[in-house]
Formats: sequence, structure tokens, C-alpha cells
Amino acid sequence: MIDILQKIVDAKKIRLKQEKHLLPLSELREQCRSIRQKPSLKQALLKENSSGIIAELKKASPSRGII
Repeated sequence: MIDILQKIVDAKKIRLKQEKHLLPLSELREQCRSIRQKPSLKQALLKENSSGIIAELKKASPSRGII
């Protein structure tokens, strides 16, 4: 079993080394900066003309069965 795990680790190390060569850390950081931030749930709920409600409809419950 240890041999299999060691083969996996070795293969991963080789793959990571190749990927780091293709995309340097500095370039990866720059790409991350340009990604648009996800909107805040709190801001969306407090937004004017927003219902501010999160709801879930369920047909059944694991503990109660059909509702």
C-alpha cells in the first residue's frame, strides 16, 4: 500500500512542477486579482426593493415523511 501512495505522491510532485513552470505564481496571483468578487449575501438581502427572504420548499422530510 505504501508503494502505491508513494507513486501517487511522486506523480503529483512531477505534475505540480510542470504546472508551476507553465503558470508562475506571480501570474496566477495577477489572474486572481482580476477575478470579479462574489456579491455579498448580506448586501443583497439589505438592498432596497429586495424581499429579504430566503425560503425552501420541501415535499418531504427524512424524519417526518410527506409534509
